[in-house]
Amino acid sequence: MSGFLQAVQSATSNAVNTLRNPPGSLPLTANSSSVPTGYLVTLSGTDETGTKIGYNNSGYITCFLPEVFEITTTSSWDTLLPSDLASLSSYVSSGLANLVKIGGGITQALTGFTGQIPAFSQLFWTSTTPISFNLNLQFNAVSDAAAEVSGNIQSLLSLTLPSLNTQGTGNSAINFLQAPGPTLLQGGSGNSNYNINLSIGTKWLFSNVIIQDVSATIDTMPTATGDYISAVCHVRVSTNRIYTKQDLNNAFNNTAQSASQLSPGTITKLSSDVTSITSQITKFSNFLP
Repeated sequence: MSGFLQAVQSATSNAVNTLRNPPGSLPLTANSSSVPTGYLVTLSGTDETGTKIGYNNSGYITCFLPEVFEITTTSSWDTLLPSDLASLSSYVSSGLANLVKIGGGITQALTGFTGQIPAFSQLFWTSTTPISFNLNLQFNAVSDAAAEVSGNIQSLLSLTLPSLNTQGTGNSAINFLQAPGPTLLQGGSGNSNYNINLSIGTKWLFSNVIIQDVSATIDTMPTATGDYISAVCHVRVSTNRIYTKQDLNNAFNNTAQSASQLSPGTITKLSSDVTSITSQITKFSNFLP
């Protein structure tokens, strides 16, 4: 075997070992296969009814991080007072405003001077939107299509749908729609038990987020049981309120790994993805002399 091919095979072997036991990773299975927590995005918690989210009510929807994702927030600004004299005069009377407007028009026509006052054009903050995330999550089936793809799609879609809440019994029972998300009154009979957290990588942890949009693109290659083997879900997640600088600092410096460890069994399905990647690298190395 040439020195070049030996080097390639050695590098491939090292890559396999790194995939199976990366430094600082979270163990997934008994055979020591691991996925670095820095490469995971996880939604965890309960919906408005108190039911755990995820396939078979595992409490988690976990996926590899997409190659890129967006995080957005927008501030709105406006003036406190009108910047022209005519509009300011309208606070006194409409008649005065008309006189000032006419006079200002004549003055501008003759001299070029306007009734605009630069100091009154100063912008002031009025509001900021909640922080939103645009995530494209790839789900692939390796050993269990129901758990790895179909179950995750159903769980994500359900987070945008209301629940049926029945009040009363018998003929007097009335069905209401319960909103999918947090309310001012949390917990208790008739109130929301919603509490879903978003962890991204090893540090970002946003609590009580809202699932705004879910759009799934499914590869139509079902298994014998009717479950699909691959899908990409575009998910838009937002914070449940306006964040302050202090809130953002807390979210960016939390430990996402601690959230994953609350139920480590829910991310064991990721081991199938790792095993698949390892298998592909091993097959490649077998072609080498």
